[in-house]
This record gives sequence, structure tokens and C-alpha cells, in this order.
Amino acid sequence: MKKINLITLIMLLSCSDTIIEKNKIDNAINTVTETSKQVETGILNDELFVFKTNNISLLKNELRNNLKYPCTAERTKDIQSISQLPGSNYYFFNDETVKKSFTFQCDEESIIYPIGMGIIIDVERNRVEDIWTQDRKFKHYFDRMINELGYLPNDFKRILYKNYIMIDHGYYFAENFRALSIYTNLKNIPENIKVGMEATILTELGFIDNEGVDVLSTTLLTNADNKLEVQKDIINFEVIFEKDEKFYFIGEGIVDQLTIESFNNIFE
Repeated sequence: MKKINLITLIMLLSCSDTIIEKNKIDNAINTVTETSKQVETGILNDELFVFKTNNISLLKNELRNNLKYPCTAERTKDIQSISQLPGSNYYFFNDETVKKSFTFQCDEESIIYPIGMGIIIDVERNRVEDIWTQDRKFKHYFDRMINELGYLPNDFKRILYKNYIMIDHGYYFAENFRALSIYTNLKNIPENIKVGMEATILTELGFIDNEGVDVLSTTLLTNADNKLEVQKDIINFEVIFEKDEKFYFIGEGIVDQLTIESFNNIFE
């Protein structure tokens, strides 16, 4: 009897081990399948890609530091539309022209600060001419070239800047990517802001310029009457990651898969 029980026990343990192994395999397959789905949708282990192209990507959990809101989290209004985020389109150009900047709305007369530590590498505080709106011939040339190219090249985009500041963040945000930020519609830039100056998250860059037409920062949001209205106090800023002389914007390659909340998760 004892022998039979022993044999029976061995058989039961053997079957149990087989079931356990099968369960392990099934769980592994399910994990791989689920992970594949998450990668395809731009999300991995509840983290999101900052950008993802065919050859290169950056995950949110690979960021050394989160980005700061330029007018602080307390004075930044909730994002209402995907049009305020990279990957949307400019109002003044064709639908193929992809916007690479953020257009966050701030409280009135908010001071603008850097999104992170870095070195100021370019400043323009005396620009007054708006050639795109004032020179019809140039505007026609400008618009025609963009239509032919299918995108807004950086040299053309620079023409549309108002007074601006550019900051080199080096590898402050990511180990393998140099980062740059550009704030393109400023006023009252302090006189102490100079090229080569070290910037911290407390360095005051100036205020938002609401005067005139600003092609890059123009944002239409729904008002209390449920009608689209051009907004004031919009800061237009661009964050660029660089590696091997190639440049990537936040959301590149996965814009159609991300939500407003996804973008909010990389700021604090």
C-alpha cells in the first residue's frame, strides 16, 4: 500500500510539475504578446516614448529629469486641444506642415522660465520687423516653398520667431541625447540674459508677447459660447533632442497614438 501511494505521489508530482511548466510557458507567451502590443501603441510598462522612429527612440523612464512647465505648473492652464501639442498642424499652412512645438497657455503676465538647466546659446531681444505679415511678395514666396517642401524648414521657421531665447541643455534630460529648447515669442527679456550664461529653472527669461500676429503661437480654443477664439498668453516653445547630427521632436513617430495626458506626464 505504501508503495502504491509512493508511486501515485510521484505521478501526481510529475503531473503537477508539467502543469506548472505549461502555466509558466503560457504566462510567458501572454507577457510577450502584451508587451508587443504595448510597444506598438507607444507604451511600455506604463511608460511612454518621448519619441520613436524606425532606428532610434527615447522612453520617458530614460529621462534623467522631467521637463518644467515654462510658466510653472501652477500658472499653466490645462491643455484643451491636441492642436497645442507637437505633431499637430499650423493654422496658417497646409495640413502636411507638422508643428514641432508646444503652445501652452499661461496665466496673464506669467514669467517664463527654462524647462531645465542649461547654457543660453542665442538671444534676440530687439526684433521688431514681421516680414511674413508685412511683405506680401515674401509671404507668397514663403508659402509657396512650404507647399512644395511639405514641411516648415528650420531656417524659414527662424524668420517667424519674435524675440527669443535658445538654451542648450546638454545631456541634462537624457544620457544619449543632447537637448535644446527655444522660446520664440518673448518680450521684456532681462538685460542680464546673455549668450554663454548658465540658466537654471529659476532664471527669468521674460514675458509672453501678445502683440500682433504670431504664426507659431496662434492657438484657437473654444470659449464660453462654444466658439473658437484666438487665445492670449500662449508660450510657443520647442524641445529638440539631437544625436549624431539628427534631430527629434517630442512625440515624433507616435503622435497619433498619444493623448494629452501622455504629454502631460513628461512635465512637472
